[in-house]
Amino acid sequence: MVFAGKGSDEEEIKEFVNNLGLSSRCLFTGHISDRELLMSLYAQADLFIFPSLYDNAPMVVREAAAAGTPSLLLRNSCAAEGITHDYNGFLCDNTPKSIAECISSSLPKANQVGLNAQKTIPISWSSIMIDVESRYKNLILKKKCVPL
Repeated sequence: MVFAGKGSDEEEIKEFVNNLGLSSRCLFTGHISDRELLMSLYAQADLFIFPSLYDNAPMVVREAAAAGTPSLLLRNSCAAEGITHDYNGFLCDNTPKSIAECISSSLPKANQVGLNAQKTIPISWSSIMIDVESRYKNLILKKKCVPL
């Protein structure tokens, strides 16, 4: 398992992995600024696991999709918007048991779901901005219709 990036829980996760005796099977890369290396990691991965509730339209999900790697995301999270479970990504509840079960059940389907993700998840900033603009317009129209 590859853990890419840095975060406030990194040391706790490393200790947990060590206590389970899995250190030899896990790689902690730290921050990766080399785009080619990052895309290579996405392309080699079976799944991109992103258990974040609050990251809004994260590029990492789009980058994984561009490489044909499906994302495993928390159901009802900001990152899960636009994801259809078992079609262009995988959704699980925010519990260790649900995440573990979703990892196990998604692996046999990962290749096809990754191809679907590559075809359906907007990857460019211009396509994302078109969507954001449309959402803001809808919010403004709704606000104008509400009587004061």
